[in-house]
Amino acid sequence: MKTSKDNTNWTLKVDKTNNTSTEQVQTDYITDNARYVRITVTGLPSGDKASFYDLKVFGDPDNLALGKTVSSDSALPSNPASYGNDGLTTTRWDAADGEPGHWWVVDLGRVMNITDTQVMWEKSGTAYNYRIETSQDNTNWSQKISKHNNSNTSQVQADYFKSTARYVKITVLGTYSAGSEFGLPSDATASFYEFKVFGTADGPTFHSDANYGGNAVTLDVGNYTLSQMQAAGIADNSISSIHVPADYKVVAYSDDGFSGTSWTYTSDTPSMSGNDNTISSIQVMPVGIVSGATYKIKNKDSGKYLDSDANGGVILAAGTNYDDQKWIVTKHSSGYWTIKNVVTGRDYLNTEPDNIVIWSTGGGIYDDALWSIEPISGEFYSFRVNNKVTDREYLYATTVNEAKWNTGSTDSSTVWVFEKQ
Repeated sequence: MKTSKDNTNWTLKVDKTNNTSTEQVQTDYITDNARYVRITVTGLPSGDKASFYDLKVFGDPDNLALGKTVSSDSALPSNPASYGNDGLTTTRWDAADGEPGHWWVVDLGRVMNITDTQVMWEKSGTAYNYRIETSQDNTNWSQKISKHNNSNTSQVQADYFKSTARYVKITVLGTYSAGSEFGLPSDATASFYEFKVFGTADGPTFHSDANYGGNAVTLDVGNYTLSQMQAAGIADNSISSIHVPADYKVVAYSDDGFSGTSWTYTSDTPSMSGNDNTISSIQVMPVGIVSGATYKIKNKDSGKYLDSDANGGVILAAGTNYDDQKWIVTKHSSGYWTIKNVVTGRDYLNTEPDNIVIWSTGGGIYDDALWSIEPISGEFYSFRVNNKVTDREYLYATTVNEAKWNTGSTDSSTVWVFEKQ
């Protein structure tokens, strides 16, 4: 692999003429300032040709895990969990024994749009088996990577996936044979020098210069006083442009404590038009449900997710990454909303007599498949879901993990958190 600034003069950066790795996805780490990148296939196995699906080139991405709060189920006193994301390749996390199954978790501090992870194991030339999971609440986990029979012996390994999450967990597994798990490879323990998480923060980004230049800070949903702005990296009266994603709203105030003159922004603003460098407190709010977007819908009371079961049933289940917990929420021409499962053949969330909630199998959209989605004051991303049919009121979760409709109660079992996917 070579790089160039002018497409004429090339500098060799990676030479794998004797590559022994058989991994389909391979990662190389280089440092350079260049415009062009060229890869040359120098040798081929018999019957193959020079061909690949994708070549990705990355700059210097932000490691979202660097220095963040971490925990593990086991650690030697001399090699604590915090050594696994301190940015140093001379310190490492090490479990207290040589057994498999030990885990390490990083709290990114807020929900992030995760694209990939990278782990630098203690040993090179050892094939570590591992699993990577993500979570928004540190309780309900979705598996993203499973390498039960990993053959890659590289010390640094990268995995690519998409997730919107706050917590990332890596679990070191044992070797597998005939479906059974055994111990770790010889002389290895659950230990790595560094675990990195890459992606972007989700939310509006505030820039110190016009046209999205200068210092940039992305904020999650919440209310930010002057001191909280400063703690996040935004100085008083220092905002000159704002990038606002489609499902957010920003209310900016001239004075601390959400007082004084206010301005509302619902789209990208490259220039504050006289309001630049006048902001001393900020409110970041979701605009509500985005029509056509896909959501996982979690009951706030139980922490379990709306799930399309077989034969038309709708249940509550622990969080997974399967499509039966993903719902497309769309604004209907009537002003109500439809809630349609992602799984092919499982259609709209419907009500039936006797408090029954099902998913339909096609046909038209009638009142029993139309819902109003009501925001709850003071609670971000939390809603009540009310059916259009007269006397069929709020969707709620029973204590035996069933989805039902009631006749008007608005207790905590009727509160649903919509997690955009």
